[in-house]
Amino acid sequence: MIETDFPSARECAGCHPKQYEEWSRSMHAYAQHSPTFEAFTLTMTERTSGTIGTFCTRCHTPLGVSLGETASLRNVHRSRIAMEGVTCVVCHRMSRPYYKSSGRIPVTPGQMLMDCEFGPYENPVRFGDSSHVARGSDYIRSAAFCGTCHDVTSPQGIRLEEAFSEWQNSPSAKKDIACQLCHMGPVAGVPTARHQRPYGKAATVPGIDPSLLPDRPLSDHTFAGPDYSLLPDTEFPHKLDWMYETDYRNQAALTPYQRDTLTALRVRNRLQLQQASAKRFELLMNAATIDVQHPSRASAGEWIHVNVRVNSNVAGHNLPTGFTEERQVWVEVVVTDPAGGVVFVSGDRDPNQDLRNDHSHFVEAGELHADPYLLNFQSKFVAFTLRGTERSVIIPVNRYLMPLTVIRPPTGIAQSFGRAPILRVAKGSVPPLQSVGWRYPVHLPDVRGDYTVQVRLNYRHLPPVLMDRIGVPQLKPLLEVLVIDQYSGSIQVGG
Repeated sequence: MIETDFPSARECAGCHPKQYEEWSRSMHAYAQHSPTFEAFTLTMTERTSGTIGTFCTRCHTPLGVSLGETASLRNVHRSRIAMEGVTCVVCHRMSRPYYKSSGRIPVTPGQMLMDCEFGPYENPVRFGDSSHVARGSDYIRSAAFCGTCHDVTSPQGIRLEEAFSEWQNSPSAKKDIACQLCHMGPVAGVPTARHQRPYGKAATVPGIDPSLLPDRPLSDHTFAGPDYSLLPDTEFPHKLDWMYETDYRNQAALTPYQRDTLTALRVRNRLQLQQASAKRFELLMNAATIDVQHPSRASAGEWIHVNVRVNSNVAGHNLPTGFTEERQVWVEVVVTDPAGGVVFVSGDRDPNQDLRNDHSHFVEAGELHADPYLLNFQSKFVAFTLRGTERSVIIPVNRYLMPLTVIRPPTGIAQSFGRAPILRVAKGSVPPLQSVGWRYPVHLPDVRGDYTVQVRLNYRHLPPVLMDRIGVPQLKPLLEVLVIDQYSGSIQVGG
């Protein structure tokens, strides 16, 4: 197959401008653009001697894989259609359920008007040869549709991502609340039935009176999620055609036209990124709350306890979900004395901005103590070592047992043992609508006055140490810690 076998999202934009603009700022459009993903894929390819193949890229660029692009191909050499990531036809050309995980998606080739597009509406309309054939699909509205990519099991049987599996055992599944109702509705993280969504025209066909088109319940193709772009605002969501041949960073060499269009591009992209961030914040703000209890009065020199409970408001999956080995949701507790001195701290970060756990460079080097009270809902990759012990690792490749690692499907059955033989995932996430509590012991010094208790529930989509391990440390300043919920209180300490 060749690139022109598949229609670009830009072609879809002619009749579906709203959906195109929303998709263009989404993580589906960003999937292959991500510099973190590109670096992670190259690291995995190197560490597995190339035998991982396109296991990762087949989710992030299904059309690129269909065109024969390898996992090690750099983004600058990929085709334009491959860089569209999870583009329109990846979803809208699934003619029937395949019930396969790990992104094994067969995308039907064909020009825009040559093949059928499947959507959520039972009574599609068509105006002659000026529009494509369309059919309604129950499958595209189901959670199993999302599970094709959002359940990932490695060739060796390691369950890397379990968002769909978690949904299948969730309260949302029992109420038949599919992923799309929360992630494509008007309020991110809050399920909204189709009939409760804003109504409007799902398409604007050139030359056709809009009154002839029915009003539809509209979905938000931003696909609200916890990730965001780490690219400059000149690279994503949109990029100008002349920028592929000209170095736009050299302002002196640009023509007046190029400078003007570059300025307009930045304005457009920044607005798009702000809208995407607003949906991300909305989703995370609806995800969880904290309850904090502690004495309001105490005596100097006394031991007290600060009790923190994290309550997940997510009914459809764990908190966090997806690639939870890199997602961090943790509690930060700081108790300060009347002069502002720190009496107790947990959930703080080292000079590299990592949590003080076994992945911290400073903890590994013995320069800082590990945080004994850290409440972090991040899952961990746990490798089996030659000594028969286990160790947490950041990259899911076990070099303790085989320095030159080759990834191949195992000859045994992982399920017989409950896990893959060389690596496993230790899940630390909170189940749907569940609560997890922690008790922090605080020894008050012999100082009287008002003490302050600050508690935050923080979220970060990637840890800085991962950036170091995959060779992109320059991206660390772009990592954002978002406060999902917080609490501030005081303790009066007397004699």
